[in-house]
Amino acid sequence: MKNAVRSFSKLHAPSTVTYYQKKSLPGQQSLFPVSSNISWKLETTKLVELTTALSECNAFGKAVSRKELWDFFATTFGVKLSNAEKVLSQMKYRNDSPVRFLKDLQNHFQLLMDEK
Repeated sequence: MKNAVRSFSKLHAPSTVTYYQKKSLPGQQSLFPVSSNISWKLETTKLVELTTALSECNAFGKAVSRKELWDFFATTFGVKLSNAEKVLSQMKYRNDSPVRFLKDLQNHFQLLMDEK
């Protein structure tokens, strides 16, 4: 049924529509349109912190696991998050705050909101 709908959509939809798939198969390039000049420039620990927070607040729905988000962001931004679970575990034992990056994001956003 899904293939029939997809075929019908491709035949009858405007040519400007981009079709997405949920996951790429191994060796297949992702179909998510991301500009090649967009890449993660910060430490991978910060990406783990951000994606974990998004996962915990169900930003992409309850059906999307933390691992799926890590894989998606790693693929999209071209980084390796192979030890994300270990990094997350280590964050719990930080002396100052387990959520350094999230607090930094909050501070930057607050500065933006305070501009006149």
